[in-house]
Amino acid sequence: MNGVQVAWGNASWNTVSFELKAGWNTVEFLVNQWTGQAYINLGLKLSDKVAEMYSGLGVSALANAAGVLSSNVSQIGNDVVSNSQSITQLRNALTQTDANVASKADQTAMNSLTGRVEKTESGLTAANANITSLKSAVRAGNASGGDLIPNPTFDPAYDQMGFSVVATTAEEVPPGCPYGYAARIASRDHHPNFAAFPATLNDVIEISALVACGAGTANFNLYVAPPFGQIRAPVRHSWRGREITLRDLAENHLALQGHAGDGGQGLYPPVPADLAETARMAPYGFVTDWHMRNVTAAQKGSGYCGCHGGGG
Repeated sequence: MNGVQVAWGNASWNTVSFELKAGWNTVEFLVNQWTGQAYINLGLKLSDKVAEMYSGLGVSALANAAGVLSSNVSQIGNDVVSNSQSITQLRNALTQTDANVASKADQTAMNSLTGRVEKTESGLTAANANITSLKSAVRAGNASGGDLIPNPTFDPAYDQMGFSVVATTAEEVPPGCPYGYAARIASRDHHPNFAAFPATLNDVIEISALVACGAGTANFNLYVAPPFGQIRAPVRHSWRGREITLRDLAENHLALQGHAGDGGQGLYPPVPADLAETARMAPYGFVTDWHMRNVTAAQKGSGYCGCHGGGG
């Protein structure tokens, strides 16, 4: 019945096994017994039981399927979580990579900019040095027109006018001088050994020099005056510029002007130039770029009053 048929021809206990199939609603056992006479014994009808069995089997199957599905879902969930974590890690790694790349780019740009700035600064330093040298050369060139000092920068190739001359690169000389040599002043009243120059009453004489002291500060005078007794005799009744506190040899430029004559003389005698320090110079003073000119013609009409002046 229902596709399952079993027959035995012996008197014994027999076990019938069959597979319940979907769609069955009744299980019947038909027993034909032979005990001297034949009769049919309806063994068992399990319609209700089969329904319960199906129900139980269905639930069991569903529960099993649900368990498997739940397990699969759990596994998928774990995989999703794992993948999510991996994606998060990947995103973080990409974020860090982006930051690193941006930083690298910024650092490269900064390094490039720094290099350009350093190169520009070097160029500016070189340009400033050239400008300083050019300024000094222009000043010396301008002063050389009518200059009464034959060797303003004490070049050893020419007459050094009786001064003790040192290279400005020497350790004792303050740094930064744009000229190669300077006169070393060890005491006051230094007269050059060249001949005096003539001047007339109220001529305007300009004298200038670049000066510095070996250490500390000291006051320094530049002046011209008539000699009394003989040329290059000790100076008396001279005019002089104001005293200046010394600074760097490359910066401290004194420029003074004054009248040659006191108004009581007709012809002014020859005038010697002088460099003089009025205080100890710890232990030396240094002078270069020394110029002296008669600027009377340039001063006419300028309202020059004959006052002493000075500048740094």
